[in-house]
Amino acid sequence: MSDLDRVIDAHGGRERWQGMSRLLATLSLGGMEFVAHFQPRPFREVEVTLDPRAFRVTCTPFPNPGCVGVFDPQRVRLEDEDGGALEERAAPARIARSLRHWFLWDSLDVLYVSGMTLWHSLLLPLILARSGVACEPLGPVTTDAGRWQRYDVRFPADLPLPAAQQTLYTDGAGVIRRVDYAPVTYGSVMRVAQLLEGHESVDGRIIATRQTLHPCLPGGYVVRASRLAWLEASDLRVVADAPGGAESERAPS
Repeated sequence: MSDLDRVIDAHGGRERWQGMSRLLATLSLGGMEFVAHFQPRPFREVEVTLDPRAFRVTCTPFPNPGCVGVFDPQRVRLEDEDGGALEERAAPARIARSLRHWFLWDSLDVLYVSGMTLWHSLLLPLILARSGVACEPLGPVTTDAGRWQRYDVRFPADLPLPAAQQTLYTDGAGVIRRVDYAPVTYGSVMRVAQLLEGHESVDGRIIATRQTLHPCLPGGYVVRASRLAWLEASDLRVVADAPGGAESERAPS
């Protein structure tokens, strides 16, 4: 068994993750990076639906009651409750590298950053199971929580992720506890550490329900006092494929 398969198996296995058509959750999200861009309360108890096959994230309500935010890698948009278009932006990744984006975010910017964050944070085991992902062991490290294994992981460039190269840390059971990378939204010049906690089993799929993002200094030191972003997910449900092409919804086990 490869290192990558061991990590995926620790989170429920390829078959379970690849048999999922949607992930639903109630989500709150915030942190210093949002405050610094004049978006202090981007997500509070928002209902999100992640569609891994369409690379889509839907957020309701967002940014205001009666509005729906839809993230696609090539387009973000706001709709009314009937699906009517209110506002949209094509090529959001290009806009994210603009000078204006360094200082001020509007609702579509928040939707783009949050959509990538949710895709990466809640569906990482499924992304690891995709073809074209390369994984190399870097050797173990000793942490306050025990001995962790590190992996250098490289993803295909077309995936909607904050960085194509990442360092994964797994605990003794193979569960991902930390991910280091240099986000493209920061110009790939600043390295961060994403810490994963509160793992739950959702119909056999292991998902971290509490996550925080911190600056990461040379040598791997995490600046925990500086919380760039945080995420809390609750009421997780999975819509999985069922025999005959039907779908079935499952809650945490």
